[in-house]
Amino acid sequence: MNQLTPEIIQKKLKTGLLGRNIYCFNQITSTNDFAKKLLEQNAPEGTLIIAEYQTQGRGRLGRSWLAPPGKALLFSLILKPETPMKKIGLVSLLASIAVAEAMESLVNVKPALKWPNDILLNNKKICGILLETVTNNFSDLCSFIILGVGINLTQQVEDFPKDI
Repeated sequence: MNQLTPEIIQKKLKTGLLGRNIYCFNQITSTNDFAKKLLEQNAPEGTLIIAEYQTQGRGRLGRSWLAPPGKALLFSLILKPETPMKKIGLVSLLASIAVAEAMESLVNVKPALKWPNDILLNNKKICGILLETVTNNFSDLCSFIILGVGINLTQQVEDFPKDI
């Protein structure tokens, strides 16, 4: 995979909010963990964290997310929706649809969605989406969402442990 830089990414973006602040890493423990640290420093909405490799990437239910260096697109996005918690599940679905549509448009494949947060190609998982939320202590509003996305790009079967 070519080295991603904030400048390269921002040249391609057509948004006013998302990706205006970008952090790129060759290696990081977890893009979601770094996003949490940025939130403690009041990072703006739309901040994007991208890594070529995560040493402690994770998925839902505490599962590990495995992706050899340079073979996946791994990123987290900070959102500040101030939305009722009961509607947050829709964010995962909308993110899945957006990623699937981007795959169709950019690489001419027909991925399938698997509830609640996976994207499949030929019945194999190629993308996982993880939402982590922070709520307002005084209401049912979600103050922050960290939207983590891992897209397998060039992994081969031999890249994974035999027990998967």
